[in-house]
Amino acid sequence: MMIRSTRWCGFCTVFAPVYDKLGEATQNVRSLQLYTFDLSENDAEPSLNVTAFPTLMLFPANNKTGVVFRGERSVRALLEFLQLHVSHQIEKLSDGVLASPDRMEEVEKSLQAIREGLAVSREV
Repeated sequence: MMIRSTRWCGFCTVFAPVYDKLGEATQNVRSLQLYTFDLSENDAEPSLNVTAFPTLMLFPANNKTGVVFRGERSVRALLEFLQLHVSHQIEKLSDGVLASPDRMEEVEKSLQAIREGLAVSREV
């Protein structure tokens, strides 16, 4: 997921690379979708009470009113927030990425192949 907009506020522009990395770290979680919503071009639902930018909200399957993220704006803190608040189980892999239980074995095998490939290239 790449976030780029020249119309976004400075805070959102600074946060964009963190959100991009969050997208990479959660790409193996099938039950999770990340979206951006540009309020310079859209009106937010008043009940969401968006008062600052960027506002980060999670809408778990069991809570359609949303949970606002108020933590440190880092990938690590966002991943911890997701693991705490999502409705469907997700697992944290050894490399820090998240995956749905049905993707764990597949992703771990891919990570192991990458590690082995890096080890071989260092030996050469």
